[in-house]
Amino acid sequence: MRLFFFPSSYPFAQALAIFIVGVIIGAVLSTLVIGHQLDKLHGEKNMLEAEMAEKESKIEALEGKVSEALRWLIVQEIVIEIELPERSFADEKQVRLELEKQGKELVKSIRGKRLQDLDAEVVWEIIDGRNVEALSYQFVLEMRSLILAEKSVFYIYAQYVDPQQEN
Repeated sequence: MRLFFFPSSYPFAQALAIFIVGVIIGAVLSTLVIGHQLDKLHGEKNMLEAEMAEKESKIEALEGKVSEALRWLIVQEIVIEIELPERSFADEKQVRLELEKQGKELVKSIRGKRLQDLDAEVVWEIIDGRNVEALSYQFVLEMRSLILAEKSVFYIYAQYVDPQQEN
């Protein structure tokens, strides 16, 4: 192998050049591997933070209502089930997580409320037709179904809004 930078009479220089190129390639490859691992860990961290925030708000709501005699008639847990369109998103888990977090934020006020005091139509309208943004994607939330109980479940379809179609 002949390098154009050094005459063939300098074998040490050739070996040094090859060594330096190898170090650079190794550094690039290790950077790519570590970057991939960091992205994966960042996603897991976001998911755990969202779960922790949900658990903390649930604990606060339950602590405030423990003394009530009719505790079984109180909304204790909120579950958001998101259905995304058939379009493929590069970061679908993160989009789903962000939409669930925003949905829970919209209906967090019903946690701790007595079921007999809630109007299902009003709760339905809180989410239905709401425009939200998740990771720079625009969505319109459409309620598919709603179960109001101790464990209230919201089934939501997130309709993707393509910015090119608006023009």
